[in-house]
Amino acid sequence: MTTRKPEVTPRLRVQSVASRHLKSKRQLPLNALRVFDVAARHLNFKDAAAELGVTNSAVSIQIKNIEEALGAKLFGRHGHQMTLTPEGKRYFASIHAGLRIIADATSEFSKAVADHSN
Repeated sequence: MTTRKPEVTPRLRVQSVASRHLKSKRQLPLNALRVFDVAARHLNFKDAAAELGVTNSAVSIQIKNIEEALGAKLFGRHGHQMTLTPEGKRYFASIHAGLRIIADATSEFSKAVADHSN
């Protein structure tokens, strides 16, 4: 009777989705950018989480992944006060404008479809 050795799965280095995506496509997932936008508007992960319907931890993890993928800190803490770093401010201005364009385009498209179907 022979005994079989259990198969050993090699350990893989886990890389964040945002970081992996950025390296392969030079873009971050849209959802991660939305999380950053909401967190930057609130300057509070708890309030951002409430708006997004997720946990504080989920927001924190998304922000950490974005910062790792970009190679820059976007938020700073001064006591209990959260602020955007200079890099975070510049990034927020661009991301917020881009998401606003997407929201406006979606709204206009939805109105056009509704008008066409009437």
